[in-house]
Amino acid sequence: MNLPLNKDKVLSRLEKVLSNISGIKVVTATNDELRVCNFLKGIYQPLFPAIQVNETVINTDTSVCLYTEDAVGVITSTVSISWLSGEIVPEVWMEKAALINKNNDVTLQVGRFYIGGVKGQSLLKWYFKCFVELADALEISTITGLVKSKDVPLHEARFKADVLARNTQLTFGSEHEFALVQWRLNSLDSRFYNWLGIVQNTNPETFTAQDWDDYARPFSSVQTQVQQELQQEAAKHLKGNVGDFGCGSAKVGVLLSDNEIIESYIGIDASIEMINIARESIKKMEPINEQSVYHGFIEDYNLTSFDGAVSLNSYYSWPNPLDTLKHIYNLIKVGGTFVLATPNKRLDLILLDKQAKKELIGNPFYNKFREYNLMLINERDANLVEMTELIKQVQSVGFKVEACHQEFYCGGLNFLVLSK
Repeated sequence: MNLPLNKDKVLSRLEKVLSNISGIKVVTATNDELRVCNFLKGIYQPLFPAIQVNETVINTDTSVCLYTEDAVGVITSTVSISWLSGEIVPEVWMEKAALINKNNDVTLQVGRFYIGGVKGQSLLKWYFKCFVELADALEISTITGLVKSKDVPLHEARFKADVLARNTQLTFGSEHEFALVQWRLNSLDSRFYNWLGIVQNTNPETFTAQDWDDYARPFSSVQTQVQQELQQEAAKHLKGNVGDFGCGSAKVGVLLSDNEIIESYIGIDASIEMINIARESIKKMEPINEQSVYHGFIEDYNLTSFDGAVSLNSYYSWPNPLDTLKHIYNLIKVGGTFVLATPNKRLDLILLDKQAKKELIGNPFYNKFREYNLMLINERDANLVEMTELIKQVQSVGFKVEACHQEFYCGGLNFLVLSK
């Protein structure tokens, strides 16, 4: 598995890769080696005392060391990458990996990997983007590393890693057991690349009515805290006769069912299963205001006008968003309000799932809810629009932006309050 690479070639490719990744630096100067070494000795080595940490292993002829630092120059993370078999992952396990794979695939090894708590999720994403793009630039098919055994489910789910050994019997003097995993570039799926923010030349399927019909029951049965917070914030801006465009199972309608300033609520959705569940929910709530639902496309609804309107997490599935926005604009009365919320490219469903699982682990529909969310965002032609582009669109059809932010869904959601 020793690679036919020299350090100059690796550094040349790495320079191009890092030109598009903000914040990650390469150790080149002796001073940087000492700083990274001190960082590892202060934090990493006490956790894993059997791992050698000194200047001679930080930056060798067959490895590179990367790091990040904060605004005042304090190192916050580091990782080593090697193309020499056994330099980072013990040779005995590199040999076993070759036997398991039964081929001579070349591989990059990653190790001595540590990220501080601040911005950990973002840094993890940046590093993995670097690993993948560097391997691709060097025409290397796999990346290999040791990870804590407890983290294997994460690497299997998010990174689609092959687990070569679930327990290597290695602890490096710590309380942790380590597994040997490998990421194959030719088997990484769209969800992984979407998480990294790498654009692929793929042709995802368009949304179908069956997608939403299948999603209806899990969606209606699960209510996460972040969903509830979003719905409650949207409700603050609504009054009078309200239209809910892409209403799903009418969760907003249920929330508004005892709101005295709401005169009526009409939910519009193209999924018959969503509409059927919405009717059931509204009936059970016995609302104090008039509530009903309409089965059909948003663009086909022309029965009434609205004082206020809302559309939460529906925009991303619209095939012609400008046409749909224009139609909604025409249905809202002058002086009316429209609340629009839709995911952007920073949406991290894995992070949101980690938060939601704590409260919903006992919900029998949660796993299905999670699977459908991942599928609808990552395997369909989801329009994850940036805020600037969305503002241009709503203004082009006539709306005025009263407020906008990305405070929901850990920054992964555009939230706009619009007026006519």
